[in-house]
Amino acid sequence: DRVGKKVKKILWFGGIYPWFDLRNLVKAAAQVNEETPVTLTIVGAKNPFNNHPDFIRRYEELESFIASDKKFQDVVHIQDWVNFDDRADWYLDSDLVVVINKIGDENKLAWRTRLVDFMWASLPVVTNGGDPLGEQLLANNAAARIMGLESQDISKAINELLVNAKTMEVMRKNMS
Repeated sequence: DRVGKKVKKILWFGGIYPWFDLRNLVKAAAQVNEETPVTLTIVGAKNPFNNHPDFIRRYEELESFIASDKKFQDVVHIQDWVNFDDRADWYLDSDLVVVINKIGDENKLAWRTRLVDFMWASLPVVTNGGDPLGEQLLANNAAARIMGLESQDISKAINELLVNAKTMEVMRKNMS
């Protein structure tokens, strides 16, 4: 707890891959933390099944970026690979999850199995959408839309949701 407030747990369960640039998410978490105490946990950061140099480089770049600023270090935690059987514990122990998709054909055609896991856990989702299941969650008020991919857009969407317990409860119910 910080100053008597419960620290809200934000989850990124999308790994660190060359096609994701998580720096704006890290900045957004630090911005949200200025108003609402939060932690951001990036799960699946180092994939033991993929030693491709591009994946390793992206992991090292993000690790360096987080280390570059104390306000990032205080808020962001990197969790390496989580076994399949243990992932439910992460979902159930979080307040919300962020899903940022790169806009394009891959995203339009993607079926994100992790979204099904988030639904199972009734975990509120903040997303920029663009994928079929994410759009369905948004249409059914089971997710909140991020209106852009800049840090201020992400932080605004996260903070608006975190400070509204009623909206989060409605989203949890709408997951079904």
